[in-house]
Amino acid sequence: MKKILFLFISFYFGNSSLLGQNITKIDSLGTEMCQSLSKVNNMKTKEKIEFVFQSHLSAYFDKTKISSQREADSISTLIYYRLQKNCSVFLDMLGELEENKSDWQTLNIKPSSKISKIDYKSFLKGGNYYYKDYNGSIVNVHITEKTWSETFDDGTISKLTLISKSDGEFDLKFIESNNETRKNLSVKGDIYKYGIYEKNSDGFLIWTSTNDNQFLGFKLYKKS
Repeated sequence: MKKILFLFISFYFGNSSLLGQNITKIDSLGTEMCQSLSKVNNMKTKEKIEFVFQSHLSAYFDKTKISSQREADSISTLIYYRLQKNCSVFLDMLGELEENKSDWQTLNIKPSSKISKIDYKSFLKGGNYYYKDYNGSIVNVHITEKTWSETFDDGTISKLTLISKSDGEFDLKFIESNNETRKNLSVKGDIYKYGIYEKNSDGFLIWTSTNDNQFLGFKLYKKS
């Protein structure tokens, strides 16, 4: 998704991203940070993020007796990505700091579905698609009746289970990924809610939502 350089944090992207970390504690810390991000005023966006990260993480490292820089960096990385999943305030702030080169947009409400049952059934049969990530890179998507697999421009992949629902909606259940962003963003078993709200000549318009119920929309292009 998006990446900015914090003065306080040197991100470490290693195999230890989730190993040895209690994700419940990480998300609890993230909730506190999200609340702080909503309250801090009189600062520019980047300064606000740096202030909240520094104050909360310093206190957390002291409390949990984190002494290794490697472990501290791993926790910082997790927080950075999990906040994008769980905190719409943080996601909006990052959006202010990087140009959106994709079709992704914030939606005011959950869109009403205009997809027909026939088109939805056709979608569930599977096929090859792609969407544009926030930085404009192409993410290729292969869909079967029960799977959603993504291949990124650096050759890394993500695997998810596709769970069909009604009215054009479906869930994606995270299995695994070796992609830098996705493996830190998600934990095995995490469920993401999606819905197709319109079909056009290029493919489908799809909504998804953050854990605090902010709706986002993007276009899933059908490959010829």
